[in-house]
Amino acid sequence: MNPIYKFIFDDDGTDLAVFPTYGSNNAMSFEKEGGQEFFRRKLSGQLKFTGPDYAYIVAQAFDHEFKMQMQISYDRGQTWTPYWNGKFYKTDCEFNDDDKVVTVTPTTDDDYNAVIAGLEKEFDLISLAPEIVPVKMDKRPMIQVYIPGESSIGCFLSGMWWEQECTPESNESALVNDFFFALADSERVIDISQTGLPTIPVSFSGAKPETESDTQDFVTGAYKFHFEHIVASGGSANYWQIIRVSDNQVMWQYAQTNVPPPSAPPLSITLQPVSGSGATGTVDLYIHDINVYSRYVCDVDSIAGVQTNELPDNDIVENNRNYSRVIGYAFPDTIFFSSRTTSTPTEWGLYQPGEYYEKPYIPGISDFFPIARNSWGAVSVWFSFYAFDWLIEREASGEFTLRHAYPIASVISVLLGQIAPDITHEDSTDYSRFLYAENDPLTGVSHHLFITPKSNLVNAGYDQPAQKAPIKLADVLNMLRDCYRCYWFIDEEKRFRIEHIEFFRRGGSYSSLPSVGIDLTAMLNPRNGKPWSFDTTKYKFEKPAMAARYQFGWMDDVTKPFNGSPIDILSGYVDPNKIEQISVGNFTSDVDYILLNPAAISQDGFALICGLFIQDTPMIQEFDLNSYDQQTGKLAANGKWNDVTDKYIVVPVTAGQRLKITGGSTYDAQLAWFVSNSAPIAGEDAPLVPGTSRFTLIKNRTEYYIVPDGANYLYVYSGWGAMVGLYLPSFAAQVEYPSQFYVPYVNIDGAILQNGPLAFAYLQIYYNWDMPAKNYTIDGFPFQATGVKKLKTQSVSFPCYRDPDMQKLVKTLMGNGMLEKLSLNLCSRFADATLRYDTE
Repeated sequence: MNPIYKFIFDDDGTDLAVFPTYGSNNAMSFEKEGGQEFFRRKLSGQLKFTGPDYAYIVAQAFDHEFKMQMQISYDRGQTWTPYWNGKFYKTDCEFNDDDKVVTVTPTTDDDYNAVIAGLEKEFDLISLAPEIVPVKMDKRPMIQVYIPGESSIGCFLSGMWWEQECTPESNESALVNDFFFALADSERVIDISQTGLPTIPVSFSGAKPETESDTQDFVTGAYKFHFEHIVASGGSANYWQIIRVSDNQVMWQYAQTNVPPPSAPPLSITLQPVSGSGATGTVDLYIHDINVYSRYVCDVDSIAGVQTNELPDNDIVENNRNYSRVIGYAFPDTIFFSSRTTSTPTEWGLYQPGEYYEKPYIPGISDFFPIARNSWGAVSVWFSFYAFDWLIEREASGEFTLRHAYPIASVISVLLGQIAPDITHEDSTDYSRFLYAENDPLTGVSHHLFITPKSNLVNAGYDQPAQKAPIKLADVLNMLRDCYRCYWFIDEEKRFRIEHIEFFRRGGSYSSLPSVGIDLTAMLNPRNGKPWSFDTTKYKFEKPAMAARYQFGWMDDVTKPFNGSPIDILSGYVDPNKIEQISVGNFTSDVDYILLNPAAISQDGFALICGLFIQDTPMIQEFDLNSYDQQTGKLAANGKWNDVTDKYIVVPVTAGQRLKITGGSTYDAQLAWFVSNSAPIAGEDAPLVPGTSRFTLIKNRTEYYIVPDGANYLYVYSGWGAMVGLYLPSFAAQVEYPSQFYVPYVNIDGAILQNGPLAFAYLQIYYNWDMPAKNYTIDGFPFQATGVKKLKTQSVSFPCYRDPDMQKLVKTLMGNGMLEKLSLNLCSRFADATLRYDTE
């Protein structure tokens, strides 16, 4: 027997029973809120109030809010349970004073009302007093590379780069003595302009000679530029020549006799054709040098025992406010000059019609970054990181504590307190398994998210924290959606819950087994004895305007890994003209860029930070590499670790622990670490390949902190790049566990990113469960989605005595369908539902 209903008005705190008429056109509809994953109940169809109910409604003030509760009984009225709450005003009603009838369709009055109404309300987060947690992070040093006279300077940090405006400075002596640059490299360039034939290259270039009397030979294609200063008994001479390489024929020449070596460039020289060479016309040479200077901007007094200099107040870069020290930087194989071009357009720009600049290609060097692109001519200038920059960076990094970081759970809680005090949110898996579990159920990593007003990082040495921080709950929820594909809902216990889209796709669970609420293959139709799923395998595909590309961004400019690369969808059913721009408004996560380039950062909005929590647990092991006996596998009383072959020691560790390695030696560059779930195999030396699993490296001056991610063993290796016979110095290690939040580092394609788990190059993994199509590419590399948006739809009807759990799946002959919407007739208790299935 179907349930029955009754209706009650709230009459100033007193229950007033009313008796509207309703019928077969009345249903309870369950529909998703726009752009969300939660369902709201809505009463469809009209209610008619007559008699005393009509008189009561008419008698109330015009602006009176009628609050009504609908209750349900499954035992013919012996017990009643709240079923639905609604409300209306007189302006929602249709009055028939002749027949004394009021007709109205009340609107839903549920737990979502207050939250939705308050999403866009702005509050000052500081005055709401959320929890404050200190978070430790590094002020990492920055390499600045400059070509004299330019108005921009190249900035480089661990695989990342950007350009900043600067005050042009052509005085190279001032660059060295006043602004503490060091000469990193020089290139001599000979630009060619000719009037005759044969046609020769437009430029020649090569390493700048040590003195102007040195012989110079620069080859481009079939021709060579040659300079020579000759001293003989009869006097001296300078020769500038263009020579055909194939037969060493001098084609054009200019000679000076009885002169000293030429003065330093720039020089302009005109060459005449050599008789009998076949050359015609003249060749004009413009000889000039490209000098490249570089320096290290940091916040420490010394690096590897070398004193740094105070950054001058009148520095050519106006805003280095977070850094106070500087030192010259000049290492081999960091500056490269290239004349490579291609006919294919590149991001590096056009050299001349049909020719585009191209990166150098040098085996063993993974990447190059441009310097002063606006000044490029026939030669482009590039920077590549020094092989041991990570060691220098460790010495030059200064740790500091961000004193005012607000945990995301506390931020959400205090904002809810302003708009919906009855709704709760806490840092607990009861509120989000994805955000607050020690290991999220999809990727196994932990998410400790904090926000802080950006001004606290733009002015990292602040005496006073930000005094005002406008924020809206919608900003926070949109950020979680765009970064992690997380959506919110309110459960029956008034808990504000947040989970990844896959939680909803699996029926309100992260279990690998489907969470089925209704099984139509098991429910029998009494009229024919067949399952209600019989003869229902009819479906169609929806084809909304699915994006062909996702592009990502933050509130401010950030380095490339933090913006990530676009995701290109490979499918015929996406709209090739639709690009979805995912921009995380009001937030920026590239903390290094904020610290190093504060002038480019808006002080409005928030920095989004992830923290790694280190447990407070006693030390478990301490050792000295020099007393390790490779044969016995034990620490020896005497002996040295002689690096003749690759050798390792193994330290048992636990995920989440912090391993502290100290030593402080110029030779510790020869050490490397990696973590693994596997112990060494007996009798085998170095059984695993370095880097087989991830780890987080937290650098603090002369100490290494390694936090394994899901590993059981740490391998400490010696051998990569070490010299045969090298004896390592004393190098002790111990495991310790301070109770702190640290901002972790992540290596993404060679870029070591502080706060890297919040770079879109990393965050894009969370989109893998919610893609428009199975196949997609990032930077041309193919990927396959774990989950595809459900576009296969089916309409089904079935009896539904009790309201279904709308999060759970419905099992049919087509599989497990996800409820999209449902209309449940109040009288017949018959449901008409739309289900969604995997598209592919």
